[in-house]
Amino acid sequence: MPNLSFAETDQKNSPIICDDAIVRVHRSGIIELWDDNAVQMFGFAAEEAIGKSLDLIIPEKLRERHWKGWSYVVEQGVTGFNSDRTLTVPALRRNGSQIVVVFNMDIIRNHSGNIDAIKVVFRDIRKQP
Repeated sequence: MPNLSFAETDQKNSPIICDDAIVRVHRSGIIELWDDNAVQMFGFAAEEAIGKSLDLIIPEKLRERHWKGWSYVVEQGVTGFNSDRTLTVPALRRNGSQIVVVFNMDIIRNHSGNIDAIKVVFRDIRKQP
């Protein structure tokens, strides 16, 4: 699968770089895609993250709450945190430190309309202007 980091061009043809991390998570909570920006943001290589639970980056004290929300999204097929609304939460890095990220989610459905996965876009708020 190609790298999903974004590099776009504005009207003057100068590059605009997006540092957002894109992570695809199977409906079961297992990471399926971990782009280069996720590597930079969270410190885990793609090989360390893909195939692992999203718990990899969720602080332990927030996991129960997270999985209740995740189950609701998967069962109901709706999320309140799409491109129009984000959520700010702490996240774990490989070295054990925490960062604060803003994220939104898009539900990915298969050809039958069933939920296959969820694409999560993370932004490290330390890097915001």
